[in-house]
Amino acid sequence: MRSEWVPLSASALVTGAVALLMAQFLSPTGGGDAGLAESMRLASENAGQWIAMSMLWALSSVCFILGVPSVLTLFPRRGKVLGWTGGVVFAIGAVGLSGLAAMAMIFRAMADSGIAVADIQAALDQPEIRVLLLIWIFGMFIGWVLMAIGLLRARTVPAWIPVLLLVFVVLAWLLEGVYLAERASWIALAAAFTGMAIYAVDPSRHKPARAES
Repeated sequence: MRSEWVPLSASALVTGAVALLMAQFLSPTGGGDAGLAESMRLASENAGQWIAMSMLWALSSVCFILGVPSVLTLFPRRGKVLGWTGGVVFAIGAVGLSGLAAMAMIFRAMADSGIAVADIQAALDQPEIRVLLLIWIFGMFIGWVLMAIGLLRARTVPAWIPVLLLVFVVLAWLLEGVYLAERASWIALAAAFTGMAIYAVDPSRHKPARAES
C-alpha cells in the first residue's frame, strides 16, 4: 500500500470502530439477545434507534474494509502470515456486517407489518441464512483473534493493543448479557483499533516496540 494512503486507511479504521461502538450503545436491545418477539417489539417502539443502529453498522462495515490495509502495514515480517490471514478473515466478516445492517432494516419493516413471529423465525432458521450469519459473525471474531496473535508476534505495537483485542473477544463471548462487561468490551475494541491506527500512521513508533525483548 502506498504510504500516502495509510493515514486515510487508518482514519477509516478508527471511524469504523467508533461507529460499531455507537451502534452497540444505541441498540434498543442493549446489545444482548432479547429474543425474537422482544426484539420485534423494541424495533417497533424504538424506530429511530433501530434505524440509527443499522446505518452505523453499514458505515462501520465500509470503514473497516477500507481500514484493513493500514492494519496490514503493522506486519512487516514476524507475524505476517497470522496478521494477513486475520486481516482477510476480518474483511470478510466486515462485508457481512453490511448484510447484517440490511437484514436489521428489513426486520424493522417486518416488525410493523403484522407478520407473525413464527413466520419470521422460520425465515431466519433457513440454512442459508444461518450459514451466512455464522460466516459474518465468526469471521470478524476469528479475524480479530488472529490479528491480535500476529501483533503479539510482530511486536510493532505495544502489547496492550493486541491484549485489548483478546479481552474484547473473551468478554463478548463469555460474559454476553452482562451489561457492564459488554460495554467495557466494546470500548476495549475501539481503543485497540485506535491504537493500531496510530502506530500504522507513524512507522517510527514501531522501533521501540520491536526492540523490546
